[in-house]
Amino acid sequence: MKMNAQRNIIVIGTASGGFTALCKLLEGLAATVDVTVLAAFDSGSLPAASVLQVLGHQSHLKVSYAHDGMVVQQGQLILSPMAQSMQIVEPGVIELVALTSRPVDLLFETAAGVYGNRVIAIVLTGGVRDGARGLIAVEAAHGVGVVQDPADALAETMPRSAIRGDHPNYCTRMEDMPKLLASLVR
Repeated sequence: MKMNAQRNIIVIGTASGGFTALCKLLEGLAATVDVTVLAAFDSGSLPAASVLQVLGHQSHLKVSYAHDGMVVQQGQLILSPMAQSMQIVEPGVIELVALTSRPVDLLFETAAGVYGNRVIAIVLTGGVRDGARGLIAVEAAHGVGVVQDPADALAETMPRSAIRGDHPNYCTRMEDMPKLLASLVR
């Protein structure tokens, strides 16, 4: 992987409060930012159609749930389906597996393996300990790790765990994250 490749693959991991956090992040992400976003999150009891509709209104990206064999392309927001974990295999194809105990780590690690320094990994609010190991893999591949400030998160366990386990490149409040992402992509 070339070290000067554009950072244009954003992987997001979140749990409790994640739908709201994802909406805020997407709402602030400018249409001029040309990226693909892959999100491992639990939409809880929200119907899939409602999730797609709301996120589609919040974002300029084409929003869909992942399916096995789906090719990752620019301008997409791809969500992990309920009760499944998403991983990226060569050459940028999504493979779905039974839900693992660490779906965020799986997504981050496999994205780092395929896309290397093109990856920006983000850990948002969540009440589980997932994402720190994945951030380490992304940063080892010369990608960038970003964590939501735990004081800003609805559930601080995921961001706090990621900070303790990894010392990410950035720790920021949700309101400042879209501007940070725009600068990292450019």
